[in-house]
Amino acid sequence: MKFILLLCLLYPVSLSVQALSASDYLGGDMAFDPKVPTPEQVLGYDVGDWHVRPDQLYAYAQAVAETSDRVSLETIGYTHEQRPLVLLRVTSASNQKSLESLRTLHLEQPKEGPLVLYMGFSIHGNEASGSNASLLYLYYLAAAQDPWLDEVLTDTVVLIEPSYNPDGLGRFAHWANSNKSKNLVSDRNNREQNEPWLRGRTNHYGFDLNRDWLLLQHPESQARVKQFHRWRPNLLTDHHEMGSDSTYFFQPGVPTRQNPLTSKENLQLTRALANYHAEALDGIGSDFYSEEDYDDYYYGKGSTYPDINGSLGVLFEQASSRSHLADTINGPLSFQDTILNQLTTSRSSLKGAWELRERFKSLQSEFYPEQAAKAKAIGHAGWVVGDGNDPHRTQAMLSIFSQHQIEFMPLAETVKSDGKTFEAGRAWFFPARQEQFGLLRAMMETRTTFQDETFYDVSTWNFPFAFNLPYSTLKRAPKLTTKETKFLASQVSTRAVAWAIPWNYAHAPRVLQILLSEGVLVKSSVKTFRAKLESGTKDFALGTLVVPTGRMEEGERQRIADLLASLSASQQLPIYNIAKGLTPEGADVGSGAMRVIKPIKALLLVESPTNRYEAGEVWHLMDTRVGLAPVMVTAKQLGKIRLSDYTHLIMVDGSYKGFSEDLGATLKEWVSSGGVLITQKRAALWAQNLLPERDQEEENETPELERRAYKDFDQDNARNTIGGAIVETELDLSHPLTFGYQNKSLPLMRNRTVVLDGPRSAYSALAVYTDSPLLSGYVDSAKLEEFAGKDAVIADRLGKGLVVRFADNPSFRAYWYGSQRLLLNALFLGQIVDKNEIDE
Repeated sequence: MKFILLLCLLYPVSLSVQALSASDYLGGDMAFDPKVPTPEQVLGYDVGDWHVRPDQLYAYAQAVAETSDRVSLETIGYTHEQRPLVLLRVTSASNQKSLESLRTLHLEQPKEGPLVLYMGFSIHGNEASGSNASLLYLYYLAAAQDPWLDEVLTDTVVLIEPSYNPDGLGRFAHWANSNKSKNLVSDRNNREQNEPWLRGRTNHYGFDLNRDWLLLQHPESQARVKQFHRWRPNLLTDHHEMGSDSTYFFQPGVPTRQNPLTSKENLQLTRALANYHAEALDGIGSDFYSEEDYDDYYYGKGSTYPDINGSLGVLFEQASSRSHLADTINGPLSFQDTILNQLTTSRSSLKGAWELRERFKSLQSEFYPEQAAKAKAIGHAGWVVGDGNDPHRTQAMLSIFSQHQIEFMPLAETVKSDGKTFEAGRAWFFPARQEQFGLLRAMMETRTTFQDETFYDVSTWNFPFAFNLPYSTLKRAPKLTTKETKFLASQVSTRAVAWAIPWNYAHAPRVLQILLSEGVLVKSSVKTFRAKLESGTKDFALGTLVVPTGRMEEGERQRIADLLASLSASQQLPIYNIAKGLTPEGADVGSGAMRVIKPIKALLLVESPTNRYEAGEVWHLMDTRVGLAPVMVTAKQLGKIRLSDYTHLIMVDGSYKGFSEDLGATLKEWVSSGGVLITQKRAALWAQNLLPERDQEEENETPELERRAYKDFDQDNARNTIGGAIVETELDLSHPLTFGYQNKSLPLMRNRTVVLDGPRSAYSALAVYTDSPLLSGYVDSAKLEEFAGKDAVIADRLGKGLVVRFADNPSFRAYWYGSQRLLLNALFLGQIVDKNEIDE
């Protein structure tokens, strides 16, 4: 491999790697502007000697912007850990003075405006070669004295985001640098090459930001997509790493796996650009491949999102050195090698885009007229989405559509479609005839048949399903209004005998947690009731929160009334004043059907053997949307801490085969004493061991082996897995864990093949897959039969406690608002699930 000096002829124990200056990486015969500092002058070391930290990246970006008249810097946002997200704008010195007018010209007249490139690096923070290469690429653009580059920059704006994921990059850089030896160790069993959980791949909450371009659940993605639409680049690059024993990959990916909504010209232009990468990598002696891996199906990835927005996205995957040096089947791989390859394809991207600029500009200028023609031919005027009796969920979804520049307006008339009623002021129309028709269609469509049934990521992502909102297509456009319904905060009266808070609103759990943390006595109604208010009466659903005032001192009553009034305004949640304790119908205010909700203190199991993404999703949900951070503990801690101090334990998907019988017995005793155990996927399968045996016999016949051709493995494996499909369940709306739902049908995201052992009581299954559950996405017919009609969520009593089993992940990627309520109900209302077995 390049730049490696072997110290011994035998299998190396340690290796020394040459230090490389910026000029070594870029070519020793190139001249550079001496006013612009080199990376090594700012960092204090050569690029690749150490892993760059986000603060060092930022410092170098500032230093270059201050010294080069080609570069300006903008902070576009901040991460969860408050690290700045930096966007560098590189163009000629004269263009820097008129950037805004050039941007406007590019948007309005793509063929006349400048070519715009958006170069992004290391969205997975432990795939660090990209961010380290960005230092050199920035230096090259800012300082290289090259007539060709001067010509390019007169009609090109290069946007550089040196780190898509500063929090993850910082976590990984600290690990790699902290464990680096002076004599580099290439053994992949070495501590340096094996970072701990949570790893640097993800952001602060453990989310994969390369799945969030479409979902926009994190500040990094929100800031990035805002800039994407502000500039609408012709080309966006996305630099990653892959397994150490690979080489170098650049798109196109597998052609049959391209999303059918993406144009054929997009694929052809990607192929044309690939020739430049191939030539450049051949020039430095690097191995590479294309069109054999990965895909462009899910529009929520950085390399695919541009494809449905009139741009071209390109994925690069570099074999990873994992730290500073790694043994691979291709020989020792140094960090410098990986950086050089990423730098090389960054430069070939610029060269290729420049020489193919007419095609790039045509792709963008023709994209939107083509979308308009497709919108005209689709056969309906657009989509309508109702609020599902929860404006909070609706606004959360509408916010995402707004950030994607998708147009919608409230209905001014009530319309009916597909047996659903969409009320004026409580539903929104998304016209097909709009500039963002392609992306809108991708976010609304359902698809169950595919050319290629192998997916790199999910096969569907329908947004109304994710938010559990009613939607339909409309043949004609309804009457619309520009007036949004404004929420009026409730007037909370101290004369009320109780205050009632509806549980169906998405913000209700947050309000409940605030009240519990303030020491307020809160109850949940397990029966419906009609109550007398100060004016008239109102029906209240199961799960309604009730705050009785009878035993409150006057000062306390005023304090809580003020708190509720403030919460009503800030959370846009109605609060009702109940005037009489005796209700005209249903449970009275003092009834035993009003169950006290006790404060909760929840444990979340993290690290091995848990799935870090799902653990992060639970952490994020509880911390950011409920205001209740879980106590995160490891499996080793679990057997040592006093479990009686905690009310809940959450175990997400993972491999729990190694859990000891003693730990299982400890958890069983804790649940029996009143604890609530919440489990997902394979954790739910493990939790079945804590429950009494089912009274049935199971057959254990070994199926006869069907012989298949070796080449059929990938296709057969795809049929045997569920990468991500939307399936329908039917809820038992009388169960406490479904309180807040008003429709029996609930879509779930299913991305594993877990099938739960049945409930231990006839009353324990609260969500069941329908007999024909597939709503959107790919599931092989045989796999579909395995879970159709089976139980999706089960809550079994065990002694005084509860074991909740989810076959799927109810808080998938944070945007699955529709089913996350099930998890929140398990947290807050699991304690009020009664004994549900009939005594013999």
